[in-house]
Amino acid sequence: MKFDRSPPEDAAIAQGLASLKRQGGTVLVVGAATTAHADACERFLGDADHEHVFVRTDRTVRPEEESSEAAAVIERPVLTRSASSDTTRTSAFDTEMLSADIGSAMRAAADDADSVRVCFDSLRPLIDGVDRPSLISLLNTIREIARETGSVVHFHLPALADGVPAGLFDAVDAIVELNGQGHATYQQWHLPESGKTSEWIEI
Repeated sequence: MKFDRSPPEDAAIAQGLASLKRQGGTVLVVGAATTAHADACERFLGDADHEHVFVRTDRTVRPEEESSEAAAVIERPVLTRSASSDTTRTSAFDTEMLSADIGSAMRAAADDADSVRVCFDSLRPLIDGVDRPSLISLLNTIREIARETGSVVHFHLPALADGVPAGLFDAVDAIVELNGQGHATYQQWHLPESGKTSEWIEI
C-alpha cells in the first residue's frame, strides 16, 4: 500500500489516513528491521510531485545520494548517553533550534508545492540523548507545523512497539508498526485519537 494511494479497506482507518493526508500531520514508524523502514519510507515519501525534506540524525534509513533532489536536508547528529554525562545529555542538543529549522524548511517547501513529505530518519538518537519532555515538545511542535503547512512528517524509530517510550504515541497522529517476513514487509496502522487499528497489510 502506498500512503498516497490505496488506503486500508477498514473505513475508519481509511478516513483517518485521508484526513491526515489532507490536513497534514505526523506518523511514527516503528519496527526493528532497518530494511522494512527503508521500504516504508520510500512509499511514504511518494513521487516527484511532492517536495521532500529530510532530517538526518544517524543516516540509517535512506542513503545520502537519494536525498540530493530534496527541498532541504537538515543534518543534526545527536550526542547520546554513551558519549555524554547526564548533564550534557539534557543540554547539548537544542530541540527548539531543530524545530525552528524544520519549520522553516517545511514552510519554504510548502510555498513551492501543494504537498510536502518529511522524513525524520531516526528518533533513536534523540531518545538516547535528549530528555523526554524536550522530545515530546519537539514532536508536538512539528505536528503543529505539519498541520499548518498541510505536510505529512514520518518519524522512524527502529524499535519494537512495546519498547517505545511512554508519551511518544500521544505526540503523533498515527503509528505504523512494521514487520518483515522473508522478502515482504507488512504494516499495521493505529490511530491514537480514534483507537482504531488496521489489519496487517503488505507494503
